[in-house]
Amino acid sequence: MQVRIRQATPADIPAIQRIYAYGDAYHRAQAPWFFTERGGPARSSDYLLDSLGSDSALVLVAQGPDTEPVGLLHLFVRTSPEAPFLTPRRYAVVDALIVLPEAKRAGIGAALMGEAENWAQERGIGQLELSVWDFNVAAQRLYERLGYVTVRRNMSKRLAHANGESSE
Repeated sequence: MQVRIRQATPADIPAIQRIYAYGDAYHRAQAPWFFTERGGPARSSDYLLDSLGSDSALVLVAQGPDTEPVGLLHLFVRTSPEAPFLTPRRYAVVDALIVLPEAKRAGIGAALMGEAENWAQERGIGQLELSVWDFNVAAQRLYERLGYVTVRRNMSKRLAHANGESSE
């Protein structure tokens, strides 16, 4: 599949929301105890417009020839908090990388990540960070192929009857 990676525009918002809906449904299916559906787009048009107009955010879309976008990457630029034990740094966090099922295994995720890396380097940002759920083995493999390494683990334990929930 021939794709073009480009920065998203306001006209892309419906397609971005559709791609996010797919990604959100995938995460809900894998971790229903963590993710929920509330009705309507999980990222409002205003939220996405703020990212599109920000110098500290990037929204990329992957578009096939004569098609709607089939993938997206959303990142935010961050600055480390001021603390005597932290090295001051500016870095980017990949908040979302989603490729629709019909476009998977065509190199789109790698192309989106490559463009994000170029964008960050052009702005003097020396590091990209991301989180990936343990159940998302395909994404982990992609990131590892691209040279990403595990730096820190977040661990969790669901407690029985916490917040009125059962442990089942």
